[in-house]
Amino acid sequence: MRIHKKTSQTETLQESSSFHVLSAAYLDALSSKNYEKLLAITKIIRTKLEDIDSSKISEVLETELLPHLVKFLEPEDKNLNKLQHESLWILTNCLGASEEYITKIVSKPLLETLVRLLQSEDKEIAELALWALANASADLDDVRLSLLDLQITDELSKYEENIQTSTENQLKDLAWLICNLSLTKKHEEKFRPIFPLIQKLFNQDDKEIC
Repeated sequence: MRIHKKTSQTETLQESSSFHVLSAAYLDALSSKNYEKLLAITKIIRTKLEDIDSSKISEVLETELLPHLVKFLEPEDKNLNKLQHESLWILTNCLGASEEYITKIVSKPLLETLVRLLQSEDKEIAELALWALANASADLDDVRLSLLDLQITDELSKYEENIQTSTENQLKDLAWLICNLSLTKKHEEKFRPIFPLIQKLFNQDDKEIC
């Protein structure tokens, strides 16, 4: 007996190597507000971008995906947490690419959103936002200055209270972000709020943190 197995659209998409095909399916799911399908497609995109490859990121930038991913980070809706997590993971990986691509991805609204997400109730989202900001500020002084203008050090100072319960990855990304910001050599007065935090980071047993 022959059995016909119905293949879902997302299973078909998973076999595709084209981000343009995925983008078209994403926009279709977005217009119909099919969030289950949207989440499935976003996961496929995230999986394809887990290894940071410039050709893949270049292909993603040619689509309309990234602006929509950023928009999903804006609403504070717990029902969208899974979709926000996957979207933020994609952006974090893209921001880990070369300076050429970071320049095309970073915008003031994105930075504002990432800084706000540092205080997200969802700890995984807050940790990814920290990682994304560390990636974004690694090479570009304009990004560092923009973050200082957004009073990011006020947000980072809040980590001092929870440093004992922070994960090792959080502390490493936190130290990395602070080191990146310090490279700007400007607005030294804006670092005062995080002086106590920096001292606590230096006092950590893990020498990889500082």
